[in-house]
Amino acid sequence: MAVSPSEAHYIIESCLTDFRIDGRTQLEHRPYTITNRSIKSKTNIPNNTNNKTAPSLILSNGSSRIHLPGSATDILCSVKADLVHPSPSKPNEGVLELGVDLSLCGGGGTVGGVAGGASNGGGAPKRRRQQREEESQITSLLQRLVLPHAVDYEKLVVWP
Repeated sequence: MAVSPSEAHYIIESCLTDFRIDGRTQLEHRPYTITNRSIKSKTNIPNNTNNKTAPSLILSNGSSRIHLPGSATDILCSVKADLVHPSPSKPNEGVLELGVDLSLCGGGGTVGGVAGGASNGGGAPKRRRQQREEESQITSLLQRLVLPHAVDYEKLVVWP
């Protein structure tokens, strides 16, 4: 997605002046609620006296959900573990595969684009192709930007 020069200028000026449309500072994050099977619901919403939680969702073992109140943003994370042989080229390192599935996004999901609900005659295959491309891009970003700093691959090895 291309950013116009005026959008780029707005973003840079907003960062330099600590300005956000919603009134938060650069160091403030959006309020959120985390739900998983071990902790019923954890929220970081300031002054949350009404204890509203995210809409109910039955979670399986190894899954968590993040809900951003006041928006339609829901993130569902599921973890699955399998024992596999390490790569012959890296026998002292475990393997971690990451996958992103946007099929639960509203309307069949696109991130930052037109929601998948619009019909333009034969648009479903195009939307699905765009969704797969977005899933691949997000997966690639997470693998390059997060995993190298968050995972010690040598600790994933199971020794006999």
